[in-house]
Order: sequence, then structure tokens, then C-alpha cells
Amino acid sequence: MKKILLSVFMVLSIYIYSDTCASGMYQIESGIVYYGFDMNPNPDIVNIEKKEEINGADSKTFKEMVDYGKDKNNVYYEGKKVKNADAKTFEILGYTPQYIFTAVCYFYGKDEKNIYYKGVILKEADVNTFKVSGAYEAEDKDYNYKGNERTKK
Repeated sequence: MKKILLSVFMVLSIYIYSDTCASGMYQIESGIVYYGFDMNPNPDIVNIEKKEEINGADSKTFKEMVDYGKDKNNVYYEGKKVKNADAKTFEILGYTPQYIFTAVCYFYGKDEKNIYYKGVILKEADVNTFKVSGAYEAEDKDYNYKGNERTKK
């Protein structure tokens, strides 16, 4: 019985861990903003390895937003500056998962003019009607999106 329970626990743990969206994180240390990856499998211990400094990021106004981050001047995705993004109006777009073991991902974001997927503008996406329905799925008044690909409704 113990072997069966242990096997179920291991399979479930692998499933949950493999459904994680964000493995990177931001860190502010001595006034410098870094982006790196938490390589420790224990979720209670954060150990950022292979971190890189985000040149020009303002540590005093920096706000972490999962894989996105922003300061008073710029928006970042996985530590890289997002071109043409308006830091003042930028927000991440997420969804509420249907199942408890579904990861919550924030690949989509928006500002007053554009929708972004993983830090890249989705051309012609309608900012006013865009809604996220899953980790990789979204829609606006004219299109369905899966990641950065769209199909007409």
C-alpha cells in the first residue's frame, strides 16, 4: 500500500511541476534588479541561479509581475525590455484555472495601445475586447488566439 501511495504521489508531483509556467523570477539586491531562475525543487527555498542584471531597471520603482516586471520607465518580460510598452498603463492579463492543479500563467499583458504575448506585440489585437481564457488561449471581438497565433472567429 505504501508503494502505491508513494507512486501516486510521485506521478502527481511530476505532473504538477511540469505544468508550471513561470520558472524565472526577479530579484533586487543592493539596488540592482536581476532576473534569474530558481533551480531549487523545494518551493519553500528560493535559490536564484544564473541571474542576469537588467541594465537600466530602476530598483526603487520596480514591480515584479510573474515573468513580466516593470519600473517607472519600462516593461520587461523574462528580464528583457519589452519594446514600445507603456509602463504607466501596462498590466498582466491572467485567468482563473478550472482545476486546482492547473498552473496560472501570465503570458499576456496589455497597455493602453497594445496586447502582448510573451513580451511581443500581437498586431491588430483589439485592446478593448481582448480576454484571456487559458494559459495560451485568448480572444477579442474578431479573433481567437492560441499563443501568438490567431484565427478568425
